[in-house]
Amino acid sequence: MIRSSSHSLKFVNIEKMNSVNLFYKQYKLMVKRYINIVWNEFQKNPTKMLNSNICNSITTDVEFDSRIRQCAAKQACSMVNAVISKRNKRLYT
Repeated sequence: MIRSSSHSLKFVNIEKMNSVNLFYKQYKLMVKRYINIVWNEFQKNPTKMLNSNICNSITTDVEFDSRIRQCAAKQACSMVNAVISKRNKRLYT
C-alpha cells in the first residue's frame, strides 16, 4: 500500500511558491540526468537501484540532497525499466 497525501498550494505566499518551483526544476533536472546515466550504462542489464557512487555524482542546491537523489535515481531506474520492458513486449509479438 502506498501512502500519500495531497496538499493544496492555493494560499501559499510568493516566496514559498518560488522555492517549490525551484525544487521542482532541480528535481526534474536531476531525474533527466539519472535517466541519461541509466539509459547509457544499464540499457542491456537493467537495474532497480543505482549504487551510491553514481547517486552522489549528481548534486544540486536542494536541502536534504541525499534523500532526493535516491528518490530521483529510483524513479529514473523505474522509468527506464518500463520503457525497456515495453519495447521488449513489442518486439516479442
